[in-house]
Amino acid sequence: MLSVVAPAVELNSQVARLRLVLRDYVALHCPASRLPIELWDLIFQECVPHPAEPSLRDAPVNLSQVCRRWRNIALSNPALWSTIAITTTRSHSERGTALEPLHRMLQLWLRRSGTRALSVSLSQSDTVKSPGPISLLLDAVLAHATHLRSLEVRAPELCLFPFASHTLHLPVLEHLKIDTPWPRLAAPGFALPLDSAPRLRTLSLLDATFAAAHISVFDATRLTELTLLPHARAPPEVYWNSDDALTLLAEATHLRSLRLAINDVMPRRRTLAHAPVLRSLSLEFRDAFTSVPQRATRIGALFSLLYTPALQLLALLDRGAAHGGPLNPLLYAWPQAQFLAFLGATPLRVLHLEALPLYQTQIVEALQRTPRLTALVLAARARGSQRSVGDTLLAALTVLPLAPALRRVEFRHCGTRCTEQALIEMVEARRGALQYLRVHRSALPSKDLVTRLARWNTVADLQY
Repeated sequence: MLSVVAPAVELNSQVARLRLVLRDYVALHCPASRLPIELWDLIFQECVPHPAEPSLRDAPVNLSQVCRRWRNIALSNPALWSTIAITTTRSHSERGTALEPLHRMLQLWLRRSGTRALSVSLSQSDTVKSPGPISLLLDAVLAHATHLRSLEVRAPELCLFPFASHTLHLPVLEHLKIDTPWPRLAAPGFALPLDSAPRLRTLSLLDATFAAAHISVFDATRLTELTLLPHARAPPEVYWNSDDALTLLAEATHLRSLRLAINDVMPRRRTLAHAPVLRSLSLEFRDAFTSVPQRATRIGALFSLLYTPALQLLALLDRGAAHGGPLNPLLYAWPQAQFLAFLGATPLRVLHLEALPLYQTQIVEALQRTPRLTALVLAARARGSQRSVGDTLLAALTVLPLAPALRRVEFRHCGTRCTEQALIEMVEARRGALQYLRVHRSALPSKDLVTRLARWNTVADLQY
């Protein structure tokens, strides 16, 4: 019996060896195997999502597990490992065993990127209400600070202290975004060292409670995009004042987009702030501890000192008083003359006004000064004055010479001041031109309006 089994085993091993030889031969002569490495690199890069999340089931990790050749190609191409996005959840905060594999994967990813410029996004889930593990991951990322080109962090301020614990050198950093929407986990004394980031072009700080002055040796004049929107509960010293904004606009000659929350104190500047390439300006006014009736004078002085000949988007929001509550718009007027003069000197295409003390007739005057306007957004406070939107404005918009290029209209929280008949007449007069209409009303739609909505080419989003 053994004399029969032994040859059979030998034959089976020979068959297995021949199959391996045949597989290697087929792979060697397969058309794909003759593709140059450079082409494989391009193919693999198209497979990688942007930003890439560390997962065994997705590229580039799964590409390195197909065969030896693919693995060698994937590991020898740092570009595949140069972007990464991680979101931590409650399990990472509550169980250290869930965080450790993620931390190891991040370190492996960063090592495989070599000297390639990195784009990293770290985010903590909203379901986590305590300081999460982002600080551990951020510490691993900042160990490769010299290769960081883009960094986005969404986490409590208490998780940002690795910025201060490292001696940072950020020679290639171009984009930085920090979002900290957890006011109970704030760190007002936190300092963000950006003095070693000479190539920084876009900076975004959202819901921060630490002052912009804590951004050490920071030169904002070289930026192209800047967003500084502190949390509503942030102390007054966190906000910039009007002079800070005007000085920045005058000195940052490359600035194209600015989103800023400011204390509307009376500017001391007397010379015009010329922003030649600014295309997008968003200002959130917060009333300082000064006389409320003087707000029109203070805001008007700001407009009179601004010159933005390339401005295409303007968004203005009244955040209310420094103590946190909204101001009664009836207590102060709007500096209409200075505002109209400012609008008349811009090729504005998008206008967004929210919670401002404007009457409908003042909105009409603003539209007369912006003939190139393509989008109009008017928003009142959910429980505030709704005087800026109503039938008077709709009747004016029915006459086409007013804002003839208008394509998008949004009226938010307009209550019952917009009647259905005025709304229908406005849309019918602009059929073929108006592409999108969004209206928040307090009254339910009639059958006539529902029927017309089905016939309109305009995309209508009516919320009640």
